[in-house]
Amino acid sequence: LVPVATTNPEAYSLYLQATAIFDRRDALHYPDAISALQEAIRLDPKYARAYSRLAAIYVVLASTGDVNLQETQRLLMQNAQSASALDPTLAGPWASIGYSLGKFPGKLVEQRKAFEHALQLDPDDVTTNFWFGLSLVSTGYLRRGTALIDRAVDTLQGKLIEECLVVAAVCLLFLLHLRSAVVAIVILPIAVLASIGIMYGQGLSSNIMSLGGIAIAIGAMV
Repeated sequence: LVPVATTNPEAYSLYLQATAIFDRRDALHYPDAISALQEAIRLDPKYARAYSRLAAIYVVLASTGDVNLQETQRLLMQNAQSASALDPTLAGPWASIGYSLGKFPGKLVEQRKAFEHALQLDPDDVTTNFWFGLSLVSTGYLRRGTALIDRAVDTLQGKLIEECLVVAAVCLLFLLHLRSAVVAIVILPIAVLASIGIMYGQGLSSNIMSLGGIAIAIGAMV
């Protein structure tokens, strides 16, 4: 479940739209995600999570290779710092800073400090664990890097189960509709298993990207 962290429903809706694009790593729609988050910030200038998500968008945007790296880094740092100033408990801004520093030589120590601080703030943050794990693996720290990536995947799997249970509870308690609850409890998990079976048959591994896509698909179907 995504914390609201704003009293403006329109800003929250824009944040969710941008988050869906970020989770899918939908590079064609990164500009739409940036515009949505900028509008969310205009509607609620104190919306720390919108600044944090915008920083994360700039992280993945820099990975496309079709941007001005220095300018993208400046915008990333600006939004990450704004997010941390508004809400010092957020791990996301520090994860974005940590991952982005890996693109610059001589920044390994600063990168490690940023990631470690993010983990102190939220040890179960999926993005922090995944990005820190990737960074460690790429620099030769295979054991800890793999452990962090596995932790991120395990957390995301737990969120999938949580999502199904919450939807089922809402259907039963508020809509009083058993058939809809059965869809969330039985049919959707079967569909997920079928998808994983197809992936296995094609030799595709189940990683954080595929699991994130499944989580988004469940939300869209419900």
